Amino acid sequence: LLEHNAAMLTRWAEAVLDALTSPVSVAALPLEVRRLCFEVNEVTRQIGLQRSQRTTLLSGYLICHWVTTAIAAPEAHGLTPHAPSDGAKRGLELVSQLLQASSIGIIFSQECEHDYLCRLNPFVRSAAPRLASYAVRACAPDSP
Repeated sequence: LLEHNAAMLTRWAEAVLDALTSPVSVAALPLEVRRLCFEVNEVTRQIGLQRSQRTTLLSGYLICHWVTTAIAAPEAHGLTPHAPSDGAKRGLELVSQLLQASSIGIIFSQECEHDYLCRLNPFVRSAAPRLASYAVRACAPDSP
């Protein structure tokens, strides 16, 4: 059962990741957010952060402060007219956790509180470069 649930969650997270990293989604980011990302990228480049550090910082900001809040509570962001069912809400929270971990490069360990998430580390590893690319594209305020 655990393997089945992990496979279903991975498919769901992949679908969210595909939608999130599409050119349409990047273009839909508010221009102010994209400009902020551009400025943060420039300042952190000037102070000497490596590209990988900058993309992790930007990816973490975009995912943790914009994306996962909307995923975990879609009704609060006008994405759905009503709150999702408890089961759907739990799935959305888990997808949010996977995206957060991927965006900041955290791999789940068996010592953590939710050791069942270790089964999802392959997704976390594969999503990280896609989210880094998403962050780079979000830093270009004048183009989608």
